[in-house]
Amino acid sequence: NETEEPSKKDTPLIEKLAEFYVNSSFFKETKVELDKFSGDQRRKKLPSYKEVTYATSFCHQLKWISRRSFKNLLGNPQASIAQ
Repeated sequence: NETEEPSKKDTPLIEKLAEFYVNSSFFKETKVELDKFSGDQRRKKLPSYKEVTYATSFCHQLKWISRRSFKNLLGNPQASIAQ
């Protein structure tokens, strides 16, 4: 079965391959590129946490939305009934 754990006999080979990869120039170059990318991502995230400010308060907006919804209900009561 291909999904089985490697046998204890294969473990030294796997460890050797992993060590070979970690010491390779390909791994080092890839790691540098990924570190650059993740650094850019961290810098981009900082401004996204700015607090959003609105011209009017939540209560003011809720009042006007409620009024508009009530007027729409009076003007077209059928629109509020689920079909």
